[in-house]
Amino acid sequence: MTRPTIDSEMDQETREGDQCLPLTGIRPEEQLLLHCVRPHLDAATLQKVRTLIRKGVNWDHLIATALRHGVLPLLYTAFREMAWEGPPTAMREKLEAHYHSNKGRNVFLTDELLRILNIFEAHRVRAIPYKGPALAAVLHGRVGLRQFYDLDIMVRKRDVALARDLLISLGYRPLISPPRAHEAAFMTHECEYIFMGDNEVVLELCWAFAERCFSFSPNLREWRARLEPVSLGGKEVLTFSQEDTLLALCMHGTKHYWDVLSTICDVAQLVHVRPGMNWRRVLHQARNLVGMRMLLLGLHLASDLLVVGLPNEVSQAIQQDPQVKSLASYVCGNLFRASPNASEVDPCAFFALKARERLHDRIRYCLDLLITPTYGDWARLPLPGFLSFLHYLLRPARVLGKYGLNHMGRLVYQLAQAVRISGSEQSR
Repeated sequence: MTRPTIDSEMDQETREGDQCLPLTGIRPEEQLLLHCVRPHLDAATLQKVRTLIRKGVNWDHLIATALRHGVLPLLYTAFREMAWEGPPTAMREKLEAHYHSNKGRNVFLTDELLRILNIFEAHRVRAIPYKGPALAAVLHGRVGLRQFYDLDIMVRKRDVALARDLLISLGYRPLISPPRAHEAAFMTHECEYIFMGDNEVVLELCWAFAERCFSFSPNLREWRARLEPVSLGGKEVLTFSQEDTLLALCMHGTKHYWDVLSTICDVAQLVHVRPGMNWRRVLHQARNLVGMRMLLLGLHLASDLLVVGLPNEVSQAIQQDPQVKSLASYVCGNLFRASPNASEVDPCAFFALKARERLHDRIRYCLDLLITPTYGDWARLPLPGFLSFLHYLLRPARVLGKYGLNHMGRLVYQLAQAVRISGSEQSR
């Protein structure tokens, strides 16, 4: 196996050890799932799986959890490698049915993606598929081993209008369609249009990786210059390089609080299958984007929960940032819990604040949450263009009405805590 380009040995302790992070209230089925979705199922891992099965498994809970976390194909593959030791016949049939249903859906989505890319290419719209089928092919060499439910296509900002019109001509309708007077503001603060096709396919047409408030703005011209080929349905398409994909995955996982296991599995699998990763480039980019903490968090979770080896330089950087370990503990404490109440602004807001390394990024996040209008604001109260500034005045009232005074006070308190954290970090 080719070594990483950093001149250091792989961290044997993180590769061979078991989890150190706290997994609060984890059930045996969830521990079993964590073993089954590791990117490398060695003899020791398979023995642990057998031991857990002998102790008794609630198979319905195991399958339901795998589906919710988007890792059922990996669970299916693990049991297939074990020649189906353990699962009773009914559960094997259930797993096979879910696996083949997911595979069929993925093949359908891949064909639809290729159809759209061909149309875009014919009209000189340079489109880059990422996540979805492209990521499945990069990670696993085939689309059936990953759960995904929509298509993601990145285009240049200047091509968004043409790409939108082409999608509409193909039977897609935008689920978010701001009035013309607000379109420029929408594209400044947001990162995508969401479409629904006549075939029930959800497609995200993106011009950035995240909303402006998330403060993750790579130079997409440079990223496009590093595109790499991947085979999809017998056709070669270009997607982001392995190094850029790793950064994007860690940003995406942090944006969603790493709330499903599949996001961690994607990072672990990418590191495992791409031993030639240019770690110097990854670390250099993460520093330039002020996204080092997001990167280290994703790698820490992949290493600790799924036993993926990391270069010593990365492991040392993780140990030197206490916020990475604090954020990882939060993720592990909530990974298998029910989703947090959508009406609550914390603790997710504090997670988002702690994931940012600069004070002004934390302040921007809070200000955007409090005063930047969303499409929901525009849709609820359409205003003529010359009055659109009123949305910035009305947004705080809507947020207050949604979250309540108590939660708003806690958000302000969390921002003050973030300021304190910034001060302590700078003093080190």
